Amino acid sequence: MILTITDQSVTGNILKEIELMIDRERINLKDLISKRVEWQVLHAPADSPSEFRLFDVAQKEETLNPPRKKTPKKPNVERHIATALKAFRDNEFFVFVDNRQIESLEEEVLLTEETPVSFVQLTQLVGG
Repeated sequence: MILTITDQSVTGNILKEIELMIDRERINLKDLISKRVEWQVLHAPADSPSEFRLFDVAQKEETLNPPRKKTPKKPNVERHIATALKAFRDNEFFVFVDNRQIESLEEEVLLTEETPVSFVQLTQLVGG
């Protein structure tokens, strides 16, 4: 089935909609996030700073260790998935399925092509 996933700001503004091919009706949140990240790694431009991203490992890494050569690298999908799962555990984004917040990576959800799925980006506060 093709599932539409909406990326939203905390105020409800839609930042992006993507379509994912999901091969089963029941899926746990960990697998859903993994599929979302895999899509992002393969389809989203890495140099788009305004785009909602579940991870930004490459940007942090490049800031700390600038590349010596401009050679294209194959993205490490597994590393990005691990980063996104940690971000979820650290409450950097929330996931809503059928308008219900999913709080556990192991929670299984039932999906149809009409099921609303939203990834909500949280804004970190700056201050001390």
